[in-house]
Amino acid sequence: MRIDRLPHVQHLTSEVFGVLRPECTRWDTLLSIFPAGTVSGAPKVRAMELIYEMEQETRGIYAGATGCVAYTQAGGGIVCDSDKIEEWLEVMNKLAANLRCVELVERYLGDGKAKSIFI
Repeated sequence: MRIDRLPHVQHLTSEVFGVLRPECTRWDTLLSIFPAGTVSGAPKVRAMELIYEMEQETRGIYAGATGCVAYTQAGGGIVCDSDKIEEWLEVMNKLAANLRCVELVERYLGDGKAKSIFI
């Protein structure tokens, strides 16, 4: 476990290893990790049930992206002693990082030289 310090946010990161069962595909593996625990909570299954009760839609690949992205979202972990201003600033910082990625993609793809980009 380690702390990844990025310009707009810090993340507690763990590496998890496993063996893919024969009946599973790589796509199954990708789908199983989203939404990430950082935005769903723990225990994950119950946390996702509660989130669905409130949001009435599945998050799917939320807080991560593959392929094209049509919109961006950000959120924070609200607890009983959260400060609403600090939580708001955290969300705005996360959105700023997301929007910066969009700007970079537009810059590198917009000149017509690159066909794809990985950020």
